[in-house]
Amino acid sequence: MKLEAETLRHMWPRAPQAKIDTICAISEEVFAEHDIDDPKVVVQLMANISHENGAGTIVRESGNYRAERIVEVFGAGKSSAKVTPQEAAGLAHNEVALFERVYNLPSSPKLAKELGNHLPGDGYKYRGGGDLQLTGRDNYERIGEMTGHPELADNPALLADPKISFEVAVAEFVALGCVGPAKKGMTERVRRLVNGGTNGMHEVSVWVARWSDAMPDIEAPVEAPRGADTNNKTLGNSKIMKGVISTAVPTVIGAASKMAENGNTETHTVSISDVADKVAQASDTITTVQVAADSATAIVHTVKPFLGVPPNLWAAIAIAASVIALAALAYTGWQRWTKLRDQGV
Repeated sequence: MKLEAETLRHMWPRAPQAKIDTICAISEEVFAEHDIDDPKVVVQLMANISHENGAGTIVRESGNYRAERIVEVFGAGKSSAKVTPQEAAGLAHNEVALFERVYNLPSSPKLAKELGNHLPGDGYKYRGGGDLQLTGRDNYERIGEMTGHPELADNPALLADPKISFEVAVAEFVALGCVGPAKKGMTERVRRLVNGGTNGMHEVSVWVARWSDAMPDIEAPVEAPRGADTNNKTLGNSKIMKGVISTAVPTVIGAASKMAENGNTETHTVSISDVADKVAQASDTITTVQVAADSATAIVHTVKPFLGVPPNLWAAIAIAASVIALAALAYTGWQRWTKLRDQGV
């Protein structure tokens, strides 16, 4: 695997030519060093790099933010730094103060511990740098050693070198455990590993689509972004939902039918097949109603020894069974919806 200059120039039109030439010259060797030979992995890698380095134009993280943007990136619910709007007003357009506040002690103990920052100035010194925006003292030391550049810990500015920057970015991508999910096209999972959250998820999804078009030999489509067209796949026609329906529907139908048969009601007989037909008419996505009806008949035979149970007790049992079945259906439906939302499958 290697990156071609024509492709990279097309994807990064404003990047310095020296950066384009350097990355393309070393990409084959760097990919081989990390056993990257799958185009889908390169797509996910380059999509995240393209977002983080601004299509080849960003070297170090900029903290020259407006107060509103600081809250968007580092506010409560976005970062453990939990910068308040009042704090943001005093940190606006002040890079050193901002990165010390969000990446270092004493203001951000949780994030500072994760990043290994503990000395005054670490937050600013070890702010994001390079093609994948390496952040934190521990990461500069660890990835620097891994790539043969231990001097990075003392001189983070070396990430301005396109060769070092790309080598570090690929090594970090691998070290974060992104290769496996990348092979499966799991865009959101890769993004969470790189970012620690989903900041920039929409932009990365766009980059994934662009790199997928640019890279040859992509045998399978990458993971669809949330909300994308999924060939009209619905919850009702998934294997998971059909399995639950074939269990939950007969349980409810069978219990309700026998309750009506034994209870002191005006309904003397209830045809399970008739009920099943009604269910089928209610939703054209439930295609397993016949299985439900057959299973319900089996349930009636199974509970035959209990037909002498008083009607009120049988009603309680039927209601409990119905609640359990419907709860199982709701839970599995929620799982299916979550998978459809996150992975499009």
